[in-house]
Amino acid sequence: MNKLKILSPITLFSILVIFVVLVLSTKGSSVPATPENMLTTLREETMPFELSPERGRYALVDSIVDNRSVYFSKEIAKYILPDLGFYNDKYVSLFPPGTSIIAIPFYYLGKISGYPQYFAFLTSSFFAFLSCLVIYEIANILTKNQSISIISSLTYLFGTTAFAYSTTLYQHHIVSFSLILGILLLLDDEKFMNTFAIWTLGGLLFFVEYQALIFYLPVMVTNTLQNMIITKEQQNLRIKINNIIFIGVVGFLISLTPFFYYNMITYGKFYQLAGTVQSSKTVSEDPETGELILPRSENIQEASGFFHIYKLPNSVSVLLTSTDRGVIYFSPVIIFSIFGLVPLYRKNKELAVTIILMILSIILLYGMWGDPWGGWAFGTRYLIPAFALMSIPIGMALNKYGKKWYFALPFTLVFFYSVFINLNGALTTNQIPPSIEVESQKYPYYTFIHNVNLAMEGKTSSFIYKTFLSDIDFRIFFFSIYALIVVVLIINYYLFFIDHRQKDD
Repeated sequence: MNKLKILSPITLFSILVIFVVLVLSTKGSSVPATPENMLTTLREETMPFELSPERGRYALVDSIVDNRSVYFSKEIAKYILPDLGFYNDKYVSLFPPGTSIIAIPFYYLGKISGYPQYFAFLTSSFFAFLSCLVIYEIANILTKNQSISIISSLTYLFGTTAFAYSTTLYQHHIVSFSLILGILLLLDDEKFMNTFAIWTLGGLLFFVEYQALIFYLPVMVTNTLQNMIITKEQQNLRIKINNIIFIGVVGFLISLTPFFYYNMITYGKFYQLAGTVQSSKTVSEDPETGELILPRSENIQEASGFFHIYKLPNSVSVLLTSTDRGVIYFSPVIIFSIFGLVPLYRKNKELAVTIILMILSIILLYGMWGDPWGGWAFGTRYLIPAFALMSIPIGMALNKYGKKWYFALPFTLVFFYSVFINLNGALTTNQIPPSIEVESQKYPYYTFIHNVNLAMEGKTSSFIYKTFLSDIDFRIFFFSIYALIVVVLIINYYLFFIDHRQKDD
């Protein structure tokens, strides 16, 4: 692999800004995350547990660390509804456990500091930061330009809905990091260790999000092709597979061990998927015994039942063009990646095809998903891994066209817009009902304008602001972060122009 150049002071400053913004933006509250508070204060708008995915994943962390169990107590079971599962009359999680297990060390650090919830949520921030470093490295290998590489990272993290989900406990940034790390490993010339790492990463990824393994398959296929020698002898093709690939398969099987082990102790079956067990959406309590009464779903959901090809046209429009989730409204700057696909293909055909297949697999799979809205969510959270992959051709587009005013001007203006929208999401709420629920249940219709209104009213989910900086006007806090991101973009774009002029001279 090409060795990193010595990082310039501006690059180091840019990386520091990314880190600081993530720390400042992460959601949290100084209110203790007790079961009682989970049912009341902490699930209000702009609070850390306003939605069930955060509650469900945090509950498993809490249960494993404090109760030494993968099963939920009655108190925990009540606050994670409607994402509560059952197996053998025990309350279990409906989410793959990888995110929660990865968050355990952060939770422990939080217990030492007195803020376990905030530190647990920093899990996503940490992987978002690592993703930026990996995107930077890939772009730097391809373009040999540090400024472009920083802009690629900025575009992914702050110009898309990835920003809003770097502040809370979701799986998306762990998945994104894994996918682009696989891409980076493909660029390395060291075959033995990287083949083992690529395949091992695939197995671990399945532990975090089942369908993510599908997105990662092009990386594994490309790695296999890299370890194949195809020769033509007369009229026959002869294929020889390097023995290294079998080391990779061994790594993949070993990395599935945590998945099998967790499933055995939780569901009694090593192959059981979390989302396919019995579940309940509501709860009541027996007035005499105090025991929970949870109506259970009689039907066991089959994994294949989550996907339907006939939903593809409508779902893709939800993901890309709808006003309540669509990319063109929430993250339009990422669309500039289209201009980088041809330069990327010319630079590295193998890499370009792999990335395109990964992006298409994400769009097609979630296009067949029963809930393309992602529940109550800010923008489209399902496409965050695709945004990470699309940031790579962003770098190639900038390298090819970025010095032309007709590309630089619209890119910069759309970047400013995208960052403004997604900063509002990151610092306020992800609790935006999908239009389909608005129509059927008469909720107020919200888009990102709701987030803007909350920010202007000073309502925020930022733990650092609410705990330590609340004496400052929130609008000053908001626009200080916005200015930091904008300044970093402008400085790096200016350095890119200067570098090009020097080369032209």
